[in-house]
Amino acid sequence: MVIDAEGVFDGTGPKLALGVLRYRSDDVVAVVDSAHAGRNAREITGDPRVPAVPVVDDLDAALRYGPDTFVVGISPMQSTLPAGLRERIRAALEAKLDVVCGLHHQLGDDPELAAVADLAGRRIWDLRRPPEQDVQVGTGGLTHRPGSHTVLAVGSDCNAGKMTTMVELDREAGRRGLSSGFVATGQTGILVAGDGVPADHVVADFLPTLMHQHVCAATAEHDLVFVEGQAALNHPWYSGVSLGLLHGTAPDALVLCHIAGARDLGHLPLALPPLSEVVAMNEAAATWGGGPAARVVAISLNTGHLSASAAADAIAAVTDETGLPAVDVFRSGPAALLDAVLAAR
Repeated sequence: MVIDAEGVFDGTGPKLALGVLRYRSDDVVAVVDSAHAGRNAREITGDPRVPAVPVVDDLDAALRYGPDTFVVGISPMQSTLPAGLRERIRAALEAKLDVVCGLHHQLGDDPELAAVADLAGRRIWDLRRPPEQDVQVGTGGLTHRPGSHTVLAVGSDCNAGKMTTMVELDREAGRRGLSSGFVATGQTGILVAGDGVPADHVVADFLPTLMHQHVCAATAEHDLVFVEGQAALNHPWYSGVSLGLLHGTAPDALVLCHIAGARDLGHLPLALPPLSEVVAMNEAAATWGGGPAARVVAISLNTGHLSASAAADAIAAVTDETGLPAVDVFRSGPAALLDAVLAAR
């Protein structure tokens, strides 16, 4: 893959680009961002999990590394293609690259780009295209396999590390020889896993049923199923997706993801409730759908913006406030977080 991150590949970078670099690193040959050309992705992000792949000026420079796939790595908060991106996608198709896109704009339904892809004999993969399967509201008959355990990530805000936490838990379980699976619900998770449900593009009436089908399929194969969460119940823009996932997955346990020190929502000047209230609202909402009385068993704390000592203080403060174990999976690894999940089970 070559990842298009033009104009946005700074130290934090777009979520999709970072997720792919961390969890599909062997498949990435270059990143496009003219502002940082000549450097490498690990140097720019400061993240040892990110490979030292070159950052280049443009697609022509990236083609020297032999990619077969062009990934739209930016995640703008709009439904239309940003200026310049359409031309870059068209150029990638004409260069005989498949295109992977996680934007709200469905490239496969775009007459111009679909025609270019067809002429070039290349594939467009819209990560946010819902699965093509029959879904009806309220269809029952599916249950989680007895003995399986489903864990859902919930959050105090968007971009708090829900996908990262679930991928790390799934991989840690695999390292221990446990039967484990990951269910993706967002564009980055779907690209990492190769499959999933784009929760924010499913008709709202169908989301709980569709998620229930996917989770039941996962529990039929695995003892532990880790489901990527989306947004937050306390976020007025995206709470509908959060609630649909909470009811549809019928989780046995919850892991709350939080950015250390956050006091308000990142997109809105609204104060965050105390973490103890966020825990309580998610636990209460889980029971509204008739599912098990799922409890928050641990806090996944994002402390990447803090010094080591400040991060340790933040982790201790969250543990004191909630009475729950708090772990930053990047600083200390996911082992203690998985221990908490298994202990609660």
